[in-house]
Amino acid sequence: DAGDYNCSVSYNNLISSEDTAALSVVSLSVSTDNVLVFSGTDSSTIVCTATGAPPNTLQWVNSNGTIINTTASDANSAIVQKGSFDGMSQHINLTIQDGHKDEMYTCEVTWDMDEFKDYASIVVVDHPIITATGGTWNVYDGRTTTVTCSYFTTNAIIPTVIWSFNGDTVLATRNNSTLGESYYEISSASASDAGDYNCSVSYNNLISSEGVLQQSDQL
Repeated sequence: DAGDYNCSVSYNNLISSEDTAALSVVSLSVSTDNVLVFSGTDSSTIVCTATGAPPNTLQWVNSNGTIINTTASDANSAIVQKGSFDGMSQHINLTIQDGHKDEMYTCEVTWDMDEFKDYASIVVVDHPIITATGGTWNVYDGRTTTVTCSYFTTNAIIPTVIWSFNGDTVLATRNNSTLGESYYEISSASASDAGDYNCSVSYNNLISSEGVLQQSDQL
């Protein structure tokens, strides 16, 4: 429906006056992400993003229905920092400084006569325990092999798995977070592929465990 609407006023087929009104259609959406916080963490931040149009209001509300502003703090020492509209979106950050507890926050956005809401939860968990297991592989020259790294995590978290070969980062062929396995495939193995394949399993930028996977140089 967006476009120019022309209003022509005439009498007896004589156009005496006309004017044009332009109509633009704007769509606005709001999105947030939940945050998993380790117990004892000093601070954490959740972000709300309004996309599509500069909102009239953009604010965080706690579970008691209280608006959290940039100067006052609620019971969780929460502070809000709001960015400016950059032509596409506007962000509002909610930082919990201390006293973390499980709680849900609401991001409220208004534009014209419409109101949008999205919800973000802070969930406090104990630090995860992550273990990774490696092994040794003997491969014939020219054959294809898959090196596997098995890992176990607590708290049902999905960690980040980074592979390296002799110290250089390489990409995993595939990951299966459900089974707790990551794979690196070597096609047409040659002597240059022999060495240590390191599987680093981490969460929240904390490296919890590493498994060294050795491929024999007897190809």
